[in-house]
Amino acid sequence: MTDSEKKSNYDRLLRFNHTTRYYKDRHDLEKDNSSLRDQLKKILSDLLNNKGAKALKNYESLREENKECDLPALLGLKDYVDCMFLLAEEYERQGSYELAFTWYEHVYNKEIGNPGRQYLREEMKDRIIRLSCKNLLKRVQPNLAITYLKKVLTLSLTKNEEALIYKKIADCQLTFGDWNGSMANFNKALSLCPNLKGTQKLREKLKNHFLQNNISYKFASCR
Repeated sequence: MTDSEKKSNYDRLLRFNHTTRYYKDRHDLEKDNSSLRDQLKKILSDLLNNKGAKALKNYESLREENKECDLPALLGLKDYVDCMFLLAEEYERQGSYELAFTWYEHVYNKEIGNPGRQYLREEMKDRIIRLSCKNLLKRVQPNLAITYLKKVLTLSLTKNEEALIYKKIADCQLTFGDWNGSMANFNKALSLCPNLKGTQKLREKLKNHFLQNNISYKFASCR
């Protein structure tokens, strides 16, 4: 057999092996994805049937075994979003507020541009605000709380909601002595909502600090 014939035979064998391996790998991948999809559908079913603790345990186990896979993405878009929402809800119920925040935020972003599900985005926004202003403020360090609050500022907020977030940031800044930063964010809050509730204590702390240190200060005036 000539060198040319050997090369030709080798090329045919190489293409055959690649083709065979491609179809085998593709078949295995589809089989694996089908199995994962079935497990995810079972998890979604448990979430929908008030078996949240069981569903979350199974989801965490599945995620640990498939770290490189975006598991919920194996579902259709609607089931994907519903699964993320219900997982977030269960994380919140179990006190895993940071994970709940992340999943609620993910659902919120997934629903951008979907007018038929605007109600869901509003619900996600309310939950994200509640987590950042209450649960996470009590659970995490002030600097990390500020990180979450700043994420909230990227959402589509009303002026009152935006003012509340700036006020909460100002509260956090006081806990580690950033008086100037606190004043700046408090004034942003007042500029957005002059009649914002719950500001008296923060106002007094800021006023007393600047007076005691002979530093001029000015609160944003009502408009």
